[in-house]
Formats: sequence, structure tokens, C-alpha cells
Amino acid sequence: MYCSWFFASLLRRLQISTPVHPLVFDSVSAAMSMNDFSLLEAELSARSEWMPNIGSLQFVNDPVHGGPYQSQDFRQIRRPNVGLYALTSAQTNQIYLEHESRLCDILNMLEAIDATNRKESLEDCVLQELIRIN
Repeated sequence: MYCSWFFASLLRRLQISTPVHPLVFDSVSAAMSMNDFSLLEAELSARSEWMPNIGSLQFVNDPVHGGPYQSQDFRQIRRPNVGLYALTSAQTNQIYLEHESRLCDILNMLEAIDATNRKESLEDCVLQELIRIN
């Protein structure tokens, strides 16, 4: 898929190694290794430097007719591609949708583990990125 290739390419350019498969959290374990946190931090760093071409997005509802932009609350922002500004599944939206979906997956994974300063810092980074792209 182009989306995964794009972010793998971005990570390589930033000289960040990435696993062959995306980091998947085993919900049985309540802790992440230091390496897992480092991989997530590197991925979030690479993702935060990227912004899609907003002019090319295709919306389910015409944003012009939706009235003034309404920021999503924290419950909404945790679910990818929902609400008044949801995108269609058109090919031009795929890289953006993958980006948002991956951020939500990371956030869900982090919420399932024990609280630490590093975990909370990563959660803040993910939420800030979700706010930025929404």
C-alpha cells in the first residue's frame, strides 16, 4: 500500500529504523519495552513533520455548506474519520485516512498500558497531531 510505503520512506530519510510490521501491542502485557517507546516516538516524530495536500481531499459532506468549522471534542477525535468533516474512501484520501487511523491505533494502544510519564507524553503527542490534522 502506498501509505505504508510513504511513511517507511519518510522514516528512512530521517534515518530511523522501522520494523517490518507496524508495532502491535499485545493487550495481555501491561508494559511496553523501552525499544517500543523509542519506535513510537520515532514514528510520531516522522508523522508530525508530514501534512497532506488538503486541497485534494474529498469530503462526504460539502464543508462549505457545513457552516463554520467546529472543532471535535476529545471523544470524537479518538475515532478516525467521523463527524461532519468525514472523508470519502476515494484514493486521494487514502494516505490521510491511513495517517489518522494509525494515530488513533497508537492512542488506543497507549491507553491500554500502565501510566508512566513517557506514556503520557506520547499520548499528548498523538492528541496534538490528531488536533493538528483535524
